Amino acid sequence: YYDGYRLWNLHANAQLTPNVELFGRVINLGDATYAEVASYNHNDPTQRDTFTPGNPRTGYAGVRVSAV
Repeated sequence: YYDGYRLWNLHANAQLTPNVELFGRVINLGDATYAEVASYNHNDPTQRDTFTPGNPRTGYAGVRVSAV
């Protein structure tokens, strides 16, 4: 039995100039343990429940520059 999960994601950006944007993103902010996919195998009695683990807390940051 799998109860499900709650994930919190965060995204922020700041326009520094008309052509330059700073951005950041955090996925799974609370670092929850969860299954991305949960399935039930009817054909194999030794391995009925299958869970594919989800991503741990992950962060991204960058700068976007537009050449206009």
